[in-house]
Amino acid sequence: MDSYKDTIFEPLEYYRDTGKAAHKENINEYFEQLLLKSGVNVEENRATVKKYRERLAAVKKLERELGKLRAARTASVILTVVVTVIMLIVAYMNTSWQM
Repeated sequence: MDSYKDTIFEPLEYYRDTGKAAHKENINEYFEQLLLKSGVNVEENRATVKKYRERLAAVKKLERELGKLRAARTASVILTVVVTVIMLIVAYMNTSWQM
């Protein structure tokens, strides 16, 4: 880039050549400052996040298993009701035919 005039008339070229790298550098510097200001221990945070994700995965696995058990319970209740109704119909038919 030769001049300020070029940056105004060719903004995409300016961004590719200069702006993108400068923006990335500014963002990295800003986040480093935020990290120092926050006082967060990076390694402890990584360990905590790892533990959180492991427990979250375990919870999701248990939720899937619970969903399967609920589906099985619902199916068994429906099957029991259907079998009971069929048995009552058959019993009624047997008694009504004998009369």
